[in-house]
Amino acid sequence: MVDKLNEIVKSFNDVPLKETIDNLVILVNKNILNHILIEDKKVHHLIRTREELKENFKWKMSYQLGETQLDEEHQKLFDIAIRALNNNNKDMKKKC
Repeated sequence: MVDKLNEIVKSFNDVPLKETIDNLVILVNKNILNHILIEDKKVHHLIRTREELKENFKWKMSYQLGETQLDEEHQKLFDIAIRALNNNNKDMKKKC
């Protein structure tokens, strides 16, 4: 995934904007969203209550890709998800 993203970034100046956007959409849909849907569905089936989810939904070293920036951003997404779980449906806009 990182290699494909680097390839898209390197081609910014040589490829029409529309094609770059299309390539990014494919990358996001194929790799990121698909991963989220599959992995989150596994978590959803394993954990039944909100309290159990809050207790078990944590960043794991096995999620690391080896790309520092992506790994840090991935960890931040987990932090945001945990804050959302802890928020109990309150407005989070002020905290983000």
